[in-house]
Amino acid sequence: RGLCHGGAMTSLMDDFCGHAAFVTSDSPWSGATVQVNVSLKRPVPVGSVLRIAGGVKERKGRKVFVEAVLDDGGRGEGDDGEGGEVPPTVYAT
Repeated sequence: RGLCHGGAMTSLMDDFCGHAAFVTSDSPWSGATVQVNVSLKRPVPVGSVLRIAGGVKERKGRKVFVEAVLDDGGRGEGDDGEGGEVPPTVYAT
């Protein structure tokens, strides 16, 4: 079945963060993504059920800083290679 493409997960995170920034803005359709920082922590198997959570971290004038996490919701899917359970996780700031 394979693994999820990191770019697809990054795109999902960018879309989520953009919507979070949009709903907190003072005017409609304001803003654009300037920088995306994503840390892919481990492979995500195709077919995994994931959750995305996050929100606005900070506002500086017109700039909105958003953080989000894409993970397995604490179900413990995955293995760290040393016998420990580690959820597939992607972080974006």
